Amino acid sequence: MSKTFKEPDCNQCKDRIEVFKVLNEEDLKKIDKIRYDVLFHAGEIIFKQGTPFTHTICILEGLAKVYLEAGSKRRFILTLIGPGEMIGSPGMFIDGLHHFSVAAVDDSVACFVQREIIEGIISTNNRFATELLKRANKRDIQNFQRFLSLTRKQAPGRLAETLLFLYHEIYKTNPFKITISRQDLADMSATTKENTIRTLKIFKEEGLISMTGNLVTILNKRLLQSVSVNG
Repeated sequence: MSKTFKEPDCNQCKDRIEVFKVLNEEDLKKIDKIRYDVLFHAGEIIFKQGTPFTHTICILEGLAKVYLEAGSKRRFILTLIGPGEMIGSPGMFIDGLHHFSVAAVDDSVACFVQREIIEGIISTNNRFATELLKRANKRDIQNFQRFLSLTRKQAPGRLAETLLFLYHEIYKTNPFKITISRQDLADMSATTKENTIRTLKIFKEEGLISMTGNLVTILNKRLLQSVSVNG
């Protein structure tokens, strides 16, 4: 079960959350006045696709997955977000709804800021608005590239791309311990869990990676990149 609490003040997050660096003291006071921090345990939903968009969130600790839901069981993970990332919804100025779900992968702390506060700061702080737009555009480009991969790559290429993404963008070390499940790996690669496990085994047999439990070592980065590019 999640637990609600509150850090002393927003100034402590100014260096941790990139977009907060362009906020002035007045903006920080507005955010600090109406916000709350929540501890989510692994697997708990932070917000759900289709529900009203009332707050933006900042991930202070842990790791969360952003995913699209299609039907009762199918889902596609768009990305993972870690400490220092702020995320809202493309429905902010459109329909006021969440258009994807976010759930904790590890035990995570998320700071909730009222949507109206962020909208007000956007209207008065051009630097903040520009920074949010740049980040939204970057996410859009990444999503376009991901969906392009789905149309032109086979399952091995998509899984190779996912492993390289985890290495470069999330864990940033080699070897790295995967904290997401095999099902999450499949959902990031738009394939089945069974196919993911089978392909990981092939990657191990061909010397691209080694894997002991959740500890992954990329042994042949060049060849893994080749599989990712050529599909």
